[in-house]
Amino acid sequence: MLFSLSQCVPKIIDELKGRKIISVDAGHRHSVCIDSEYNLYTWGSGTGGCLGHGDLLGRPFPVLVSQLALSGVGVARASAGVDTTMCVTRGGDVYSWGKSKHGRIGQGNELIDQCNACIGSACGPLTADREPWAKCLAHDAACLPFGMVGEL
Repeated sequence: MLFSLSQCVPKIIDELKGRKIISVDAGHRHSVCIDSEYNLYTWGSGTGGCLGHGDLLGRPFPVLVSQLALSGVGVARASAGVDTTMCVTRGGDVYSWGKSKHGRIGQGNELIDQCNACIGSACGPLTADREPWAKCLAHDAACLPFGMVGEL
């Protein structure tokens, strides 16, 4: 089977048929969606581990992020950034994974091999790093930016 680099007309994603999808987001090289059972699916480039499957491999179709599903946290919101992914659970915890250059995943390191590590709680909209920074709202409604110094 030949694979095209582009899909020029809308086409249903066969792997998601039969699932009620409640949220989607497209990042720089990967995409994410959440189903009605609060499961997170990712696909696209796996650069930096941004898909959350414990490796750096890309996936050409949506794959359940099993670590989150098995832990039972329930993903309420997710955002795909530049080789990073962040999500907010139903309980308000924020998880981040992927390429951590310039602190963009908020875990204070430059490692690329960590997946699905919780960084705190959030109650507001989540915006992943479409630029080399990210932010979330904490329970006290304070803005907590993190990322490249000078760009916050």
